[in-house]
Amino acid sequence: MPSRRSFNSGTIAQKAGFLLLILMFALGLALSVADKLERIGEPDAGFLLNDVFIYPTRDDAADAGLRYGGRLLELNGRKVEPDWAWNAQPLGVVRELGGVNRIRIVRPGGEVRELSLPVRKWTAADALYTQGAIDIIGLLLAALGIGTFLLRPWEPESWSLLAIACLSGGALEALYVPNARDATFRPLYFSLLVGFVYVVPFHIALTFPMAPRKFIRVRSGSIAIYAFGALLSSLTLGAFWLELPVLERVARPLGMGTFLAAILTMVGRSGWLAFRAREPVVRDAAPETRYQFERIGYFVTDRHQHQPGSKIVFNRTVGLKDSWAK
Repeated sequence: MPSRRSFNSGTIAQKAGFLLLILMFALGLALSVADKLERIGEPDAGFLLNDVFIYPTRDDAADAGLRYGGRLLELNGRKVEPDWAWNAQPLGVVRELGGVNRIRIVRPGGEVRELSLPVRKWTAADALYTQGAIDIIGLLLAALGIGTFLLRPWEPESWSLLAIACLSGGALEALYVPNARDATFRPLYFSLLVGFVYVVPFHIALTFPMAPRKFIRVRSGSIAIYAFGALLSSLTLGAFWLELPVLERVARPLGMGTFLAAILTMVGRSGWLAFRAREPVVRDAAPETRYQFERIGYFVTDRHQHQPGSKIVFNRTVGLKDSWAK
């Protein structure tokens, strides 16, 4: 197997990047925990808006027929305008305990329904029902990325896995935190994060299972990827704060299209490597990469004749003792 670097061998800049990615996830987790502590025990209408979609915040709202992906048409006899989607709670919502909100929705299947949702206190059970699964997935993603990185620190493929795990995990943790104009940090955090989440599969595609040699040398690919991610984040943030429909119509399709292209690129390169060779990691190994072949000995790729991606040449450095022939 190839020789590995230890975590302590990393430079100050590398360790700072490692801590920054963990911090990005930790901020999302902190937002999620703070939101739950603030909302538990407070009056809850039973629903929130995420862009143009409505989703339940309690199990009784889901039992009444409210589903993720539905759209809010009317609230208490008033037609909902599209710009209400920027608020966690739309205008005209009843928030007093004992009150009732009457809503008219379009369910994901196209069925139009009218529901009456009472206002009651939000509980820890409600938090677990609506956000528990997504929070656990975010935690597992981050743990997987950090654990994998510590097994193979400072390798290009480890960086890409850590990035997608921490960025995606942080986005999942903050996904259902209410997003209102008077809440500054959450929209700032999520808008900055989502652009990089859109492009990080490109990073995976370029580095996993092993980065091409020319990509390691130049590193311009990763710079271009995250520069474009920063542009997407800027568009998303501007669409929220400026409330420009034109900017929103550009940011959302561009972001989702980029994410789809990144996923297809990641899957396509993995399939291409699998089809091209049985062991792409060995084939793309750099000269003088050390391996141990079980029951044979220790080998190193030839300094001069080995050509990554095309010609594989190994030199045996240490042979195993053949005691069975005596």
